[in-house]
Amino acid sequence: MFSCLCPAYAQGSLWKAIWKHLLLFIFLYYCINVVYRFFMTEEQQGIFLRYILIFDDFTKYIPLTFLLGFYVAMIVRRWWACCQLISWPDHLLFNISALIRGSDPETRIIRRTIARYAILTSVLAWRSISLRVLKRYPTDEHLVSSGLMTREELVIFKNIHVKVDPHQKWFVPVNWIQTMMVRCFEKGTLTHTNELRVLLDALEKFRNGFFQLFIYDWIAIPLVYTQVSTISVYGYFAFALIGRQYPSLNQFQQPVDIYFPVFTVLQFLFYVGWLKVGEDLMFPFGADDEDFEFNYILDRNLEVSFLIVDDLHNQVPPVYVESLKDEIELLHTKGSANLSNHPQRQHLRKYKMKDSEKKIYEHKNDHKVHPMTTSMRSDTHSACSFSDIEQAMLSPHNDHEGVRRFGRETEGALKAASAPAPPYLSFDTPGSQGRTALAAPGQDDGRPPRPSERQQRGLLTIDPPEIDFRPNSAPDPRLSTSLLCNPYPVKFLSKSLNSIEPR
Repeated sequence: MFSCLCPAYAQGSLWKAIWKHLLLFIFLYYCINVVYRFFMTEEQQGIFLRYILIFDDFTKYIPLTFLLGFYVAMIVRRWWACCQLISWPDHLLFNISALIRGSDPETRIIRRTIARYAILTSVLAWRSISLRVLKRYPTDEHLVSSGLMTREELVIFKNIHVKVDPHQKWFVPVNWIQTMMVRCFEKGTLTHTNELRVLLDALEKFRNGFFQLFIYDWIAIPLVYTQVSTISVYGYFAFALIGRQYPSLNQFQQPVDIYFPVFTVLQFLFYVGWLKVGEDLMFPFGADDEDFEFNYILDRNLEVSFLIVDDLHNQVPPVYVESLKDEIELLHTKGSANLSNHPQRQHLRKYKMKDSEKKIYEHKNDHKVHPMTTSMRSDTHSACSFSDIEQAMLSPHNDHEGVRRFGRETEGALKAASAPAPPYLSFDTPGSQGRTALAAPGQDDGRPPRPSERQQRGLLTIDPPEIDFRPNSAPDPRLSTSLLCNPYPVKFLSKSLNSIEPR
């Protein structure tokens, strides 16, 4: 419990961050306390007691928790976003090893050179924002001494001049990698443009991480926000130096004397420690205990990069047919078996339905099928034209008002249908302006059945499969040229029958 008090745990701890501030606060507190107790008369102590109450009341008007909460939360989000933008070359080099294949010296040199350029890009980019990397590689000669850059490459690198970008020439090795990828494609090492596209996308993702870190290094949190939080914390404890002096009065106006301000010190640890968290995480590219360990990342990336592109390239253990009979069992040690496990469980595993709720619900529908839709609901290739509908309307025994009413009901059913609209078969014939809808086989069009009295009256009972709309069938001469065929068996539904006027 008290291991954080040991010197071994002092690095990066709360005590290391605030111990100087805490000692200064306690020193000032007891200086005022000694003057109050031993160097003031009773009359002066009475006057000072009034100020103690006033200053203690002032501390209640500072929304310290509100200000620090927003301030630290914003800084922690920014710090974690910077963590996510650290560029790791693994993804790029795995693609390089998978697509640029070969064990000949030339191909191996290409892969190893790309890996070296990736590490060189990291050093050039991070030394412009990280104090750790800058102290490790302060000049370009240190890059040559470490083997990240050759003398010929250094000459080419120095001949490139950048005047505006403050991070100088960090992107030059990225351009060299890109050029090597394109030449591999031109030479035939990369056999397809998709392979080149995969490598270029991985390179762009690798480059974008550095660029985003430059943005975070450039645009900092507004200074006003930092000043408000800092002044609020130190102002609060400046009032507490006087407002928390003892003896003081409690809520019953009784004098209470405590020689050590326990709760005030705890508040100091919480609030000032909270503020120091924000200050330490605000700029994570320095050399403090909480800052990013870019030097370790460089060492790790160098080792893993050459393993991926060279030592592990085209390496796989042998696989035997006998391994099909091998059984795999996940074992536990005694230590792991004694740990509590919480496997995933279905939250409805204990739910039981009543027998009455398991019965099939029978939907009662009083509507009946219209003879036209009944004749057209078939899985065969049936069709009709608007000329057939016109001939049915011109017959002496047809009721035109019923036809128009049927058309209005059909349009209302189409608008109320919740299912997606079926593909349409649209065509024009002389004297008619309509659209016939096609539904794919097995798809319910959502229409309610039509009353059966229409079938008794013989209204629009059209069932002549005279026109075949199959894809390779000959066109019917009665149809116009604008005909879109559906390759599936069709169902018909008139959408604008009420717009057809009798002759």
